[in-house]
Amino acid sequence: MMIDFTYTFTVDGITRIVTYDEYLRDDALRRAVNDPRMNSLILGRSLYFYSDEYLRKNSDVMQLFVQTEKMQKECAIQFYAPTNSEQLAFINDQEHDVIAMTDSNRCGKTTCALIKWILGPPPAFRTDPQWPIFRDHGVKWHPYNGPVNLAIASYKENNLRHTIWPLMVRRWMPDEELAQHGKLWKGPGKKSAPSWGHDPHLPLKSGSRVDFYTYEQDQDNYEGGVYKRWLWDEQGKEHLFDAADERTRTVKGMHIFSLTPHRVKGRPDTGWGSWIHKMLNGTRRKGHFVKVYGPCGIKCVPDWIYPESEKKKEIAKWETEPALAKDHKALAEGRARLYGEWHKTSGLVLDEWNAEYSWIDPLWKYPPQMGYTLYRAIDHGLNSPTVCLWLAVDRDGNIFVYRAYYARGRTIGDNAMKIIEASGNARDAVSEYSDPSTGSIMPIYEERYLREQFHKQVMDSRSFALPDASSGKPHGWIYRAMGLMVSPASGKFSAHWVPMVQELLHVDPERVHPVTKEKGAPRLFVFCLPECVPLKNELESYAWEVSKGDPDVDTDKPEKKNDHGPNALGYAVQIPLRYQGDIYASRAEESGKGEKGIAKTVVRDDEDNELGYRRA
Repeated sequence: MMIDFTYTFTVDGITRIVTYDEYLRDDALRRAVNDPRMNSLILGRSLYFYSDEYLRKNSDVMQLFVQTEKMQKECAIQFYAPTNSEQLAFINDQEHDVIAMTDSNRCGKTTCALIKWILGPPPAFRTDPQWPIFRDHGVKWHPYNGPVNLAIASYKENNLRHTIWPLMVRRWMPDEELAQHGKLWKGPGKKSAPSWGHDPHLPLKSGSRVDFYTYEQDQDNYEGGVYKRWLWDEQGKEHLFDAADERTRTVKGMHIFSLTPHRVKGRPDTGWGSWIHKMLNGTRRKGHFVKVYGPCGIKCVPDWIYPESEKKKEIAKWETEPALAKDHKALAEGRARLYGEWHKTSGLVLDEWNAEYSWIDPLWKYPPQMGYTLYRAIDHGLNSPTVCLWLAVDRDGNIFVYRAYYARGRTIGDNAMKIIEASGNARDAVSEYSDPSTGSIMPIYEERYLREQFHKQVMDSRSFALPDASSGKPHGWIYRAMGLMVSPASGKFSAHWVPMVQELLHVDPERVHPVTKEKGAPRLFVFCLPECVPLKNELESYAWEVSKGDPDVDTDKPEKKNDHGPNALGYAVQIPLRYQGDIYASRAEESGKGEKGIAKTVVRDDEDNELGYRRA
């Protein structure tokens, strides 16, 4: 989206009405607008630029300029103008009780949200329908219905002190409404800011009240007040939102968000996959009518606010140069900074994952009979899901996760049966086991490889050795008895296997992609299948744990959530995953038995790096 309004420029008495594109093509007009020697007055979409000489020669213009400048200082909100139709629709929204403006930095989203927060409806004070914001700039006027309570929350008190109050609230609220807190107050008791110690608030002349909060406060602080509108600066915390929401619902209030959707360091509850992302994308709306506006990006910021020359530098830094280097991590951050897209990689454990390269259309339902070595890896869950990943390695060392199994609450027998069936195989009862302590008898199964035969199958070593609560037998023993010939995976911690997975996910700019045949490819791919979506979601949500001592610091340990698929992947890569020649054919003989071939190992140990993998 680009800037889609016309602007009126007056430069030393000469007036022109042009679109923003026309303005960008007019070099003389741009030079005048960006000339620091000019006396400027920007009143929404009416912009005035006068030289000192012109004002000296035209005293009537000088007088009008001074009077209008004073009007702007007294009541800036009357001249406010959204820079694009998306911002205008955001301000005029009366249908939703949660609205969000998501966009890049320096694009005016917080100012836009503040204007909406002030004007409602209902507005926090009396307004004039003849103000330019209503008469000329498309914002709907609403009558004043009496005092309202408003709340605004930001990260820290310093942000309230140095940004929210002076640059936002004090700048846009009418000076008359701010009374002794106003910039132009001449009477006794002048105050430069609210008291930030206890119960920071701002009484308005109309009787309305503004309360200030921080995300550092306890939940109890958010449960006391009843507010018609909340303004959440950037990404608030879920438990604080829930606390505030209980009271806000009672007055049919509104929550307004202004955010750049990046993952904040030390805040795993922010960015892609966070609670607010899920609420705004419709996954979990918390009972609200939700609408998201934006992003529009820095291209929608007028030149007189953010010079086009500086935009080009930022685009080169965050988009052009990383794209040439195929640095997808820098590109992901750049997309958030430039265009307000949800940042998927910042703070993630496996931040080399890039769906553009690794999330591919399925190449087959079952791997071809020749040219692949197959593996299975299981992360057994008791209260958490049990996950099984199927992996195939080709002659070029490409690794494909071609199937995934996520199930919760099933027995080991059910898991084994479902995994075998998904592989296109069957199982046969080959013997029985009699428990000497209970006398119970259980069948012993063997997998019959009808379609797929596996070079190695592993499961987490802790679960493998953990006794079953009912039989006392280790889980690994039961999986084997149920037909899955699993072995215990390496018990090494994530510090060992995470770099191995990262190595495989890394996009090598010189490696040829097996699907697109273009340069730029990782070695690990996941088939784009419904059953693999949970794995993709976990790869894009698996985050570092935050230090309890310093919430702004990530630890060297992953969080204990969104980790089931990544853990199974970690068990697999430590085998390690290699093409072992055509050891097995995946077809079956008429007898139903898989046919074994001859091992032809093509990867030599002396070619591997210390992780067991090498970039090809």
